[in-house]
Amino acid sequence: MHEQLRGLIQDPAAEPAAAAGYTLIDVRQPEEWAHGTIPSAKLIPLGQVHEALEMDGEDFEDEYGWAKPAGDSLVVFYCKSGVRSSNAQAIATHVGYTQTLNYRGSWMEWADRAYDDEDGGGPP
Repeated sequence: MHEQLRGLIQDPAAEPAAAAGYTLIDVRQPEEWAHGTIPSAKLIPLGQVHEALEMDGEDFEDEYGWAKPAGDSLVVFYCKSGVRSSNAQAIATHVGYTQTLNYRGSWMEWADRAYDDEDGGGPP
């Protein structure tokens, strides 16, 4: 999954996730987010996912500061190790999202691979 995500993200400064056709959602807590995040990710803590995905687009944007993903767009969830993101994926499917992925390795895998890449492998 890391390689698939790496292929999706490549250069978030050049092409934002929404323009690339997916939304990457980090479901960790804000204090976890503050210690690092995958490029282009948006934060919705797990406890807010259900309510957030059921909001209308305007209320969602007012609350989170970014456009709510469409129900038929690709939404990728991650957390620290994959457990919370699995729950978020199930919630999204339950409320009608049809294209969801759970990045099972989540932040732990991403950060580990990014650290390994510092020795010549380039950005994560």
